[in-house]
Amino acid sequence: MSQACKVQCRFGSACARLDCWFEHPLGHSPEGIDSIPCRFGARCHRPDCRFSHPAEHDPSEVLPPDCRLGAACCRVGCPFKHPAAPTVARDAASEKRICVWFQKGHCRNGSQCMFQHVQQERDANVLVVRNLPKSEDPLLLESEILAYFKSFGYVSRIQVKTDLDNRCRGFAFVIFADACCAADALACNHPHWDIRRKTELPMYIEGTVKMSRKAALPERVQGEARLPFVAADRVLLVGEGDFSFAATALTLGFLGTAHCCASSKEPPRDAKHLVQLAKDGLRCLTDIDATRLAEASLTGAFDVVVFNFPHTGEPNVEANQALLKGFLGSATTSLRGDGRIAVTLKQTWPYTEWELEACGASVGLRVVDAYPFPAQVLIERGYTHTTTDNIPHKVEHLHSARTVEFVRARHLQLGICEHVLNARLWIAISAIDISCRQCFPPSG
Repeated sequence: MSQACKVQCRFGSACARLDCWFEHPLGHSPEGIDSIPCRFGARCHRPDCRFSHPAEHDPSEVLPPDCRLGAACCRVGCPFKHPAAPTVARDAASEKRICVWFQKGHCRNGSQCMFQHVQQERDANVLVVRNLPKSEDPLLLESEILAYFKSFGYVSRIQVKTDLDNRCRGFAFVIFADACCAADALACNHPHWDIRRKTELPMYIEGTVKMSRKAALPERVQGEARLPFVAADRVLLVGEGDFSFAATALTLGFLGTAHCCASSKEPPRDAKHLVQLAKDGLRCLTDIDATRLAEASLTGAFDVVVFNFPHTGEPNVEANQALLKGFLGSATTSLRGDGRIAVTLKQTWPYTEWELEACGASVGLRVVDAYPFPAQVLIERGYTHTTTDNIPHKVEHLHSARTVEFVRARHLQLGICEHVLNARLWIAISAIDISCRQCFPPSG
């Protein structure tokens, strides 16, 4: 700079820079800086320090201070002191932790990286622990899971999946540093937990992840969108969540208050719809398990049992298929002889992998109808989609959802037989009438 800066140097007379362009006190000379005592004194370990030190000071004999990163430091040539622990990143050959950046495709440290560069199968080091108690504290569960798995190797991370109320959702992810450690843990059976490799879950095909829900294109549903019931039907709604579907159907006039019931497994977070439905005279229950309707305090049989968007909250096809089979089998105990069961699902992955029709066939049901779900009309009247965490969410592809109706297979066969018998009887009567007319022609 052509002119001296008028800003005072923060080091003042202790400034040792020969080219410092800040303003210094009168009499300041960088050449005479060696007369100023070093603030570290005999503890200074810098061999190039220009300040004055005690006569007995030797920088080579001074131990450097502890590194603030400790054993986690991976800086090559760090001048600070580190603990002599086996986890210190000093030699990649002795380091057991794996470089996550190399796993993602690129490590900027290259050959100088202090972590292992191991090319292993994607997600081969990730285990899924299921059948966890949903009522326990997630922190206690995390400690219990870590205490069990740390004997097999270094555990990088544990993720206990929780809802917004901080309650465990029944499963967790255990991420090992090495896939071999995950294989050792998988070989040992736990008495209570269901432990599987993440790549073995049904959402994987040949080691690759299926298309995500955002990338999946919905299947086109043919037909006119409608609800599976009318005001005159006796209707049982299960899995209602925030009861906005029941309130909207009642507002539109498709749901009657007499002999109808809306239910959910847990009370909603917002009870505004529940209070309004109670004022309108609709019976509402908040402790009904959709897979155990026979044990519920329900009165009478129903014409239609409806379950919209069933989901266990787990990213597992088998668990959700078990939920569908449990509901469809349980719903038959609450149906009239010719009653119908209606299930609504989105037509995107992974819901298309649940094989809803096959689940119904496994419990003696047959599909009689399928049509689009009237999402647009319901949303305009106040319907909000609620997920397993019991709060409304903005969900994609809701307008492509499909409702499938089931009936008992034996009633469908009886109905077909009845139509066949009526047709044969009508043919026989017609033949007798024709014979009578030929034998006894009308007079005149």
